[in-house]
Amino acid sequence: MAGWKTGKHTPAQQRLYRALVRELGLDDDTRRLITQSRCGRRSTQNLTKRQMKRLIDYLLEKGGKAQAARQRVRGGASVGQVKMIRALEAALGWTGNAARLAGFLRRMTPYKVYVVDGHRRRVAGSIGDAIDDPEDLNASQAMKVIEGLKQIQANRRGLSYAEREAMEERDESECTTWS
Repeated sequence: MAGWKTGKHTPAQQRLYRALVRELGLDDDTRRLITQSRCGRRSTQNLTKRQMKRLIDYLLEKGGKAQAARQRVRGGASVGQVKMIRALEAALGWTGNAARLAGFLRRMTPYKVYVVDGHRRRVAGSIGDAIDDPEDLNASQAMKVIEGLKQIQANRRGLSYAEREAMEERDESECTTWS
């Protein structure tokens, strides 16, 4: 069986590649020359996952900014989500105290507990293994952390429940740019 990097590239990789090409304003000839120089082929049709990743990374280095937010960090939270967490951390005044955000992350991302043969088991192990860095979060955990930080920020501003709900609805429409 072929490894994940040797199989044909995914539709998601193709979409990201096309978006980067549009963003950078590359014409067909330039795009094909870049593909030829990076992967040895003029067309992306039969590129492997590894070749497509190399091509996408190159385009990101050349200035593909809007799509960089969609790039995943270690298969987890997107770069945009991590940036949002850092921005909320700064807005709350937590930047000088790294332990504060780490403690919040540990509270917001509890261990998953499952039952095997009538005994409760934790997935993550001991408390020392808890997540304390935003870049180690997965996408759903990052979303929970962002919502929690927004809630703290809203409570500090003294917003009513209705105002917080309106703010959440507005933010939900922005969430599509993170994934």
